[in-house]
Amino acid sequence: MNYLDETAKQNILCEWGRLIENSGAPGYPDPQIVPVCDALNRLPGICTISSCEGHGGHGSSGYLWIRLDRDTAEVFHQHAWTLAGKRGVWSLRFSYDRLEGPVVEITFPSGVAGARVTILGFFKHITKLADTIRRDKARWQRDGTGRVVDEGLGPKEGV
Repeated sequence: MNYLDETAKQNILCEWGRLIENSGAPGYPDPQIVPVCDALNRLPGICTISSCEGHGGHGSSGYLWIRLDRDTAEVFHQHAWTLAGKRGVWSLRFSYDRLEGPVVEITFPSGVAGARVTILGFFKHITKLADTIRRDKARWQRDGTGRVVDEGLGPKEGV
């Protein structure tokens, strides 16, 4: 599976930097969505790959497409239902793209700042949980016998 890694994220963000220079022009990011994309892109393990604020009118929707690293995707799967149930989130999908890997697709009502705040808050929360997983993975490893080993402390019996 092609999860997000730091090299891919840096490449995507390099392109994002070029796109926002023309923010507001047809085919370029909407100025209203740029701040939430920038905030999401500052989070570890997360990178926006497509976005739209929507184009006004009753029933118009905006969207975010987001790539995740492996640990963040694992946490996302465990907690996605909490975001899907939030007011201002119309739909939430997790798809598997042949080239991009796993992609989160979120739609929300156009022009509703509260929806963007909700989405950003959710991803801030799951990145904290994913950071815990990353720290645990760095600290714990399995030795050849299947026993858990804490780096520097040796095998842990009964774990």
